[in-house]
Amino acid sequence: MVNQPKKPTPFAKFLGIHKLGSFDQEKKEYTLKVSPNKKMVNFFPTLHGGYLSALFDDFFGMLVYFMYGINTATTKKTIVEYERMIRIRQREPLIFLVYFIEENNGVIFMKGEVKRGEQIMATTESQWRLRKNR
Repeated sequence: MVNQPKKPTPFAKFLGIHKLGSFDQEKKEYTLKVSPNKKMVNFFPTLHGGYLSALFDDFFGMLVYFMYGINTATTKKTIVEYERMIRIRQREPLIFLVYFIEENNGVIFMKGEVKRGEQIMATTESQWRLRKNR
């Protein structure tokens, strides 16, 4: 049994995440609601792409942590594709979902999406390399 995380990472706290999302072991997915604040926008004012990428990276890390344990893999590549510009709406949280696809030759393949209600705002794909010295 993998040692399960009990709290968000220090980086997640820096990003404004103060509680863990939910991990579904059967589906191999991690879900979390996020309500970004106005400090996270660019000049347009839409959610800054770097902030969104950082959230996805941390959430993929939490999925890996739940599935494999702490310090078992590192980010190899993450691609975020925007479907719509994301404006800040405090009464409508963003719902992040990241999920496991497969592990092949020491690489973990995952995908994810962020929604507002039922509308997909962005999608992502990520690859993480398993550490040899785990």
